Order: sequence, then structure tokens, then C-alpha cells
Amino acid sequence: MKFTINTNDILKRLQLVGTLIKTPNTMPILDNVLFTMDKGILRLEATDLEMRSIIEMPISVKTKFSVCVPYQLLVSTLKGFPNAPVELEFANGLLIIRSTESTVSNGKYEIPTEKPEDFPANKFEFTGEKISFNALDFVEAIKKASNHIDANNINGMQNLLIHVKEDAVKVVGGTGFLIYEHSIKGQGIEKKLLISMSVVKYLTSTITEECELEMSYTDNHIFFALEGRQIGALLCDANYPDYERLFNAKNTDKTYKVEPDILFPALKRICNLTDKNSNVVAFDFKGETLEMIFNHSAQKCNANEIVKTDYEGEPLKLGFIANQLNGCLRLLDGPIVLEMSLPNKGAFITADNARAIVMPAKP
Repeated sequence: MKFTINTNDILKRLQLVGTLIKTPNTMPILDNVLFTMDKGILRLEATDLEMRSIIEMPISVKTKFSVCVPYQLLVSTLKGFPNAPVELEFANGLLIIRSTESTVSNGKYEIPTEKPEDFPANKFEFTGEKISFNALDFVEAIKKASNHIDANNINGMQNLLIHVKEDAVKVVGGTGFLIYEHSIKGQGIEKKLLISMSVVKYLTSTITEECELEMSYTDNHIFFALEGRQIGALLCDANYPDYERLFNAKNTDKTYKVEPDILFPALKRICNLTDKNSNVVAFDFKGETLEMIFNHSAQKCNANEIVKTDYEGEPLKLGFIANQLNGCLRLLDGPIVLEMSLPNKGAFITADNARAIVMPAKP
């Protein structure tokens, strides 16, 4: 069985699924991509057992056929024929690659193949509740929320939470000191879905174009479908803390409103002086001004920034871990509202499509 294909066309698709392949694997078959051909469609499939990625493309062959091909060998060989048509022939346990352009040297390469029966069966079925939204909006949400994940946490917060609600989809990341929630348009039956950081990284690195993304889920799996691609992943078996209870318990009497381009540059300049041993910036709210103060006793350096404020409430002085607050503010769009009560109580931040709770630190 053989067909001709442009190397750029197949390489692009191979690399999308092959991002899952991390060699060497304890199961050597996982170093392979499963090729399945049926009714003029070539289906490329890779898995690391936690995730499975599938992509389809049309070919000129109507024969039904499947085989496993070593990913790294195949990609390295095809890269030697940039943007050129090549013939792929599967015969006698080999993939034979031949150049077909007269301007290219008459090359022939043989790569051993594996039995498709050895490739892990696909246990992901695209069933269950379905939600559609803009792919890039979703990727932006998980990128921003994943900035606030504590990999060392053991209470479920080392994972990313996708909270499906009747009026929106909330994407949540958190540490012991900060909770960040980003909202995107979408609605479904309420469900909390936990995905690992490896799933987050794969989604953000391979979904890069504007299109409609369809998400579906069951009790154990989550699925994504977009433009000839399917991605399935196991959900994490863990309980995420009831973060909404913290938002619902808000009891504040002081409000600070500011544009990001006013507060963020000043805080960023202060962050340049902080380190892991000295990283708390004091925020002193008085009338129409906010004074940010940082002292590094060991290095004997000080920083002081004064910005105009739209502040309502009694004077208040409290501290924030500089890089933590800076990391949150840089992700926000539109006007920022900071609501506070006491120096030892969480501060509530809201902006376009996002909200957060930041715990203060002793200044």
C-alpha cells in the first residue's frame, strides 16, 4: 500500500500528535504513531496513556490499513525533504520513503514498523455533555489560570480546575495564597473537571489557531474536538477546595479602582529589587494616593512609588508578596477593582472576565 504526500502537510500533523511522545518510554510501543487509513482518510494517533491525540487528513488511498511507525525516525527522515512530495509505501514490515521530485536526489529510506495490535486501545469516547467556545479564548483562560498553580500542593490545587456552570465556564488556578478565576462564554450542566499540568501544557502548545472548540466530558475523561483533531485526557482523581465559598464570604468596606497601565509598571519596577528572602511590598492607602514601599535590609536598598488612586474607605496599610501580586495583575484586562477590609484579610480583585483573591502578608 502506498501514496504520495507533501512532507510539510504530514509533518505539521505528525508534530501536533507527536508532542505527546516523550522518548524513551517504558512501553516502547508508545514511541510510535499509529497510522490508520480508511475511506480516503489518514488518521494519525499518539498517546502517553494519560492523553490521546488524533488528527485526520485526506489521502488518495481507499484501502483500509493500519500500522505503527516510530515517531522520531519518521519525523527526522521527512525533515530531510522540506516541502517536497514523497511516496510512502508500507510493505513487509517496513515504511519505505522515496523522493518523487526530479530536482531532489533519488533517495530511498526504510523504517521498520510495528503491529497496530500492540498499540494501546482507544478507551476515550467522545460522549457526554458538550460545550462549544472559541478555541483561543479557552487557551488564554487556561494559560492565565495555570500561572497560579502550586505544583507542590497535595490537596488538588496542583491541578487546573475547569468549572462548568449553567451561565459560564470558569477556569481556576490557585495556591495557598492566591485564587485566580477566569470566565469564558459557555454553559452546561454544572461539573468540576480537574486536569493535570501536562494536559494544560499540551493544549496550550498545540491549539494555536482561531476556531470553534468543542469540549465534552464524562466522570473520568475530558475530550476536545477541533478542525479534524480530537484530544482525550484522563481527569484527575482529586477533590478541589471549595474556592467559591471564599468569594461568597466577601465582606469589604474599602475599594481601590485603577487602570492596569498605572499600577502594573510601578509594581513591576519594585519587583526587580525583590528576591526570595525579601519580597513583601507595603501598600499604604491614604485618600487620593497609594504609596508602595519596599525595604531590603540585607542589600540596603529601598523603593518607593506613589500613584494617584480612586480610593474609598478609611486609610489602610497592608502587605502583598510582590511577585505574586504582580503575576496576577499582569494577566488582567480592563479596569481593576481591589476590595479590602483588614490588613490580615484577603483582598478581592476583579477585572474583565476575571477575579482573584490575594492573601496579604505582614509588611
